[in-house]
Amino acid sequence: MKFQTGEIISGLKVRRSLQTLIDSHHPCKVKIPNTPFSWEARISEIREEGNCSYLFIDGIRGFEQTLPPLQERKITLEYADAQVFFCHFHAGVVDVSPQSIWVECPEVIYRMQRRAYHRIKATGGTEIVFPLEEETEVRGRVRDYSLGGVAFFAHADLPLKPDEHLKGLFLRIPEGGDWFTVEISLAIVRRVEPPGQNGMRVYALEFLDLEETMKKRLSQHVAEIQRHLLRKFKKGVPAGELSESLGA
Repeated sequence: MKFQTGEIISGLKVRRSLQTLIDSHHPCKVKIPNTPFSWEARISEIREEGNCSYLFIDGIRGFEQTLPPLQERKITLEYADAQVFFCHFHAGVVDVSPQSIWVECPEVIYRMQRRAYHRIKATGGTEIVFPLEEETEVRGRVRDYSLGGVAFFAHADLPLKPDEHLKGLFLRIPEGGDWFTVEISLAIVRRVEPPGQNGMRVYALEFLDLEETMKKRLSQHVAEIQRHLLRKFKKGVPAGELSESLGA
């Protein structure tokens, strides 16, 4: 990752950026470096102790057992700021309890000049529908989606190539016995993957034109899924199941 393509936030801007994140109640992705473990949690507060500032992060059972030796007790936090740009920082772990993880407030935050969208693993039945030719309608089984795009499987090879534009798409998500339908006016094919073990290709699309009201509804939907996952993780998991529950 090349930081010269982004911005380094330092000084008083670090505190302001973190306070904005806390006030938004949006979760971060927390990672333990050099391990496969990651999960979602919220920063609940910034606390001053003497001349030092500390962050309090939602705790999760089994976390302390996965940490490397004492001299390497660090975590990485990733989040999207108000402009949906990808930000991350590293922080030393000070103390751990079942309710919270106490870490040092970072001196710098790295803000990358690229959009950061939280991907949601699709539930069964989620599909993307779009016209391919005048009388042909494609229905793909969605693997994951976000505010910025979608990845889907297709049972048959589709004549789609990277950078090809698609119009009039519908993302259909099962929701409470009904459908939440997202209308996408324009999308672009970003990636076509070779067939996997299931024999199907994966096609990745980026949304280029999403009506503002529809974008807001999709954003609210994604945020609700994040809150659901956060509530799930806040309940904690047995330490013996940590690797399965937190695998990246």
